[in-house]
Amino acid sequence: MIVIVAALSFILLIYHLPLPWYEGEIFILPQTYQYGMWIALMVGMVFTSGYTWRATAQTRRMTDALAVSQSILAHEKKLSALGGLAAAAAHELGTPLATISVVAKEISNAAAKNSNARLELKDDADLLLSQAERCRKILKSLSARGDKGDALHDRLDLSALLHEITAPFDGHGVVIITRLEPHKNQPHIPILHRQAELVYGLTNIVENAVDFAQSQVDVIGRWTGREISIEVLDDGPGFDLSVLSKLGEPYISVRPKEQKKTAGLAAGGLGLGLFIAKTLIMRLGGDVVFSNRKVGGARVYLCWPYGKK
Repeated sequence: MIVIVAALSFILLIYHLPLPWYEGEIFILPQTYQYGMWIALMVGMVFTSGYTWRATAQTRRMTDALAVSQSILAHEKKLSALGGLAAAAAHELGTPLATISVVAKEISNAAAKNSNARLELKDDADLLLSQAERCRKILKSLSARGDKGDALHDRLDLSALLHEITAPFDGHGVVIITRLEPHKNQPHIPILHRQAELVYGLTNIVENAVDFAQSQVDVIGRWTGREISIEVLDDGPGFDLSVLSKLGEPYISVRPKEQKKTAGLAAGGLGLGLFIAKTLIMRLGGDVVFSNRKVGGARVYLCWPYGKK
């Protein structure tokens, strides 16, 4: 548009009719003045266009920032709701576990008074009692959990993290290969701060890969001086295109209905693991990308900042 206006105004500068003036007289402006007016028109047009472009770009950036802020607030609200749901579950489970403990003690005491034929029943009651007590200890530790933790336990390197998120799935018919690919200028394995949510989210991603893989899952850890990344690859059918763009949202599951019922490793198939992993990675300043591999299978790429800033 600027080029068209400049070209047309320059043509009028060369080819134009005289200005209307007094009868019998012709008013002709000096050529220098005419060129000066044309240059002033060009300067004003460029300045106005530049100002409009900058104002529009700034408005667009503010709109995008507002949309991102609203999205982050929505994610935080959903994550807080999950925390409240966990607290409510811990509270509600306390009463039935106490009842189970009482009943198990009565069965154990009754079986101990009878003959040896009921020894097996006593053993089962003792096992039930021990598991109920274990659940009560877990709930107690969750309710009393503070921000402090064990310094040694809260620190682990990237290799230990990969082992921790893949160890539960060894021996389930799928070969899991973990490897580290450091940057040539960063030979030392990075030390991370343990975050239960991150470990849970990564474990859930590996679980999905194991469930869908035909024979092999690759978990690759990489790092530079600025970033840590984990890539999870499987040789399964890949992500369903109908949910690929929505993965990472709560209650969006990539697990088929029949697999939700039969998978012994599934945690309900609600998509909460992917949501927690993605939300925490984004809170750390990173990103999560879900995609399908060209050779077949799914790919999940997670990265977050690391190192001195």
